[in-house]
Amino acid sequence: MLARFVVAFVVVAMCSVVVVAVSPRLPKPTGPWPVGTTIVSFEASDKTQVPIVARAWYPAPLGSRGAHASYQYGSTARTLKERMIGMFVHTDALRNVPIVRGRAPVIVYLPGMGGRSFHNSAQAQDLASHGYVVFAVDDTQPTFDFDTSSASGIRKGEADGDRKIRLQARDIGRLLDELHRQEASHSGFFSQHLALEHVGAFGFSFGGAVAAELAAIDPRVVGAIDLDGSMYGTSAAEGVAKPFLYVTSTTYSKVPQEAAYDRKQFASVKRDLHRHGGYLLSVAGTDHYNFTDACIFPSLRRTGFGSIDGALGERIVSQYVLAFFNRHLRGRGVPEIDDGLRFDEAATLTIYRRGAN
Repeated sequence: MLARFVVAFVVVAMCSVVVVAVSPRLPKPTGPWPVGTTIVSFEASDKTQVPIVARAWYPAPLGSRGAHASYQYGSTARTLKERMIGMFVHTDALRNVPIVRGRAPVIVYLPGMGGRSFHNSAQAQDLASHGYVVFAVDDTQPTFDFDTSSASGIRKGEADGDRKIRLQARDIGRLLDELHRQEASHSGFFSQHLALEHVGAFGFSFGGAVAAELAAIDPRVVGAIDLDGSMYGTSAAEGVAKPFLYVTSTTYSKVPQEAAYDRKQFASVKRDLHRHGGYLLSVAGTDHYNFTDACIFPSLRRTGFGSIDGALGERIVSQYVLAFFNRHLRGRGVPEIDDGLRFDEAATLTIYRRGAN
């Protein structure tokens, strides 16, 4: 469950040429808009920074036609197996087509530790089909190991997590700064197309912790979703006093020390939800990696996946992700978010009202 965020996105390493030869396809987006995708990049301004390269998904005009983007469009495969997946997984996103007129709400996606911008492409292209612009970045900051077998190991892991989350939140802050600069200067592909006063964030595993941190410290981020990630930094110490959805798997680690740490972290999340309000979503039969694209493809499922049908689990989570952002970025009434109505019997959403639970 939560503690396993420390493992980089290893699902790719589990596959083989036989797996990708079946040509799997991401779920078809559910919104009315065709989906475009492009790459934006910004140079580092000094030696303490790294360049920012972001994959973007966005709504395209009705009737748009063009070449479909590869799954790993804009990214360099790190291994042969990752390259093979990128060649054979089909997407619905069209490369570099125009964006629809008007200004769209902005969402930032953060992958797990060591993860890639495309690891939750299914959710990104679905959000874009509903009129959102989604920016996703690779995790380029150093990773670290987390040893839950001793108090000293936990202290070191938490300190490393606090340090890493500050660096990643700074990087996303720079991305938002650059997008604001382009808006002001009327330059760049997305100029005059972004509603930057309505920014949301979501992420998987450690990326979910970064999303929560952004909501806690950056006034431009109005709400966040954490997909099964432990909390660090300001958001761990003080909670998230903005709209916040925590999505948890229902399977704990079989390693006693990891399971104990997971339960402690989960109790802390619930205390903060009681304090500030928010939402807690659990989906029966999920494990940690059920909150990534890999859950869609049965041949990729080895360890880290629960008993729920992968496509069903992905569909449930994507519905709640969309509903959350529709409610808190667009102000739309959404019964599943406002009243806790279920999209599926496997899902349980607990709504925490500030000071009322």
